Amino acid sequence: MKKLKRVIALVLSVLCVGATAFVVSACNGGEQDKDNTGLEQPDKEDPGTEDPDTEDPDTEDPDKEDPDTENPGTEDPDTEDPDTEDPDTENPGEETPDEDKEPPKSDKPNEFIFEAEYTDLDDIGGPGWSGSFSGVQCIRQDVDNASNGYYVSFLYTEGNILAFEFESDIAEKGDLVLRLSTIIPEMWLASDDVWNVTINGVSVDYGDVYLTGTGGLNEVAPFDDAIVIKDFDILAGTNVIELETVNSEPQYTVGVNMTGTAPEVDCIKVYTTTAQLTWEPILENTWYI
Repeated sequence: MKKLKRVIALVLSVLCVGATAFVVSACNGGEQDKDNTGLEQPDKEDPGTEDPDTEDPDTEDPDKEDPDTENPGTEDPDTEDPDTEDPDTENPGEETPDEDKEPPKSDKPNEFIFEAEYTDLDDIGGPGWSGSFSGVQCIRQDVDNASNGYYVSFLYTEGNILAFEFESDIAEKGDLVLRLSTIIPEMWLASDDVWNVTINGVSVDYGDVYLTGTGGLNEVAPFDDAIVIKDFDILAGTNVIELETVNSEPQYTVGVNMTGTAPEVDCIKVYTTTAQLTWEPILENTWYI
């Protein structure tokens, strides 16, 4: 009986071992078929295949502009360049005369020219570059620039008055132009303390006037219409315009003996609308020049 139980136990043991081997083999064989089918598994990601919808952060697209990236070569129109000069900005610390700026012109049709060399010169005179001059000696010749070939100089003493007297047939408004120059390199005239312009006894404020000169007695004087006085009162009958040196501040230039500042005077011009002006020029003043 014991022997029979041992046989039965041995048989059952063999059967269990065989069954276990069969199950293991079946399981391994199924997994192998699954891996070796040759078909691509849809749920399995191939690391070597690039997904076209996936952006590579290390790859730069040259045609794609980053809106947050500033292009240093592009000028921002709202950014002010500190090296760019603003044409509307004035430099208040520097004052320079505008030599090319012309004074206003008269729009009145009638022009009357009164030459300085034909006025009464008996009481004028003063020192100049060398020595002193008076009377008709104050007349200088400048055929190129002066309106009549002559002008009056040596007004460089306080109290010198160059007077122009003329007659008008009616009373009306006129424009006055003074044609001036200087032999000094540069000169400032001021109506309040350097050179006075008086019309019929009334002093006229013409402001400050800058003159550019030559710096030499024998140089051609660059005469210009330097002072313009608009709409002054012309009287019916006699009118007197006086140009007076009212300072004792000479121009400090080498070789100059002046005792005051004054310009060279070529002529004055009076413009009218309908008035007719006449005067009596002293023509003999230039006979011996």
